[in-house]
Amino acid sequence: MPEAAATETPAEANPVEEPAPEPKPKKGVIHQTTDEVVDAKEWLQKQGIEARDGKIEGVDPFSQAASGYFTLAARASTLGLQQQVQHYKALNDKFPSYKEFMQMMRDNRIEFTKLRWYEIYGYNEDTGKILVLVDTVAKEEGP
Repeated sequence: MPEAAATETPAEANPVEEPAPEPKPKKGVIHQTTDEVVDAKEWLQKQGIEARDGKIEGVDPFSQAASGYFTLAARASTLGLQQQVQHYKALNDKFPSYKEFMQMMRDNRIEFTKLRWYEIYGYNEDTGKILVLVDTVAKEEGP
């Protein structure tokens, strides 16, 4: 047995470990989150930006299911922070400013469900609502 150890080359005795391969990025947005929220008052003044009304859209069962997923996921993920905004209003007799809202998100490490590429979350400090804004121009042009 000692003879076998003597015949090993130094490279075989100490094999070099290769780094683990990096995980591939996910292509879809399902189960991903974002903390990107824009000032809705500013964005609604831009051409082609609309606030989504929260209705499920689609012309066939598949597009309706996809629309339903994003609509309900957005509503559910913003629900907790929307309640915090209402509590802030009750205590301070005003809705938080956009800057205060973003600080609330950072302090509580809140992230929302990621939306489709042509949608973004917006906060309106006049109404205290978290909205889903749609860029209709980008939506029509495609990815």
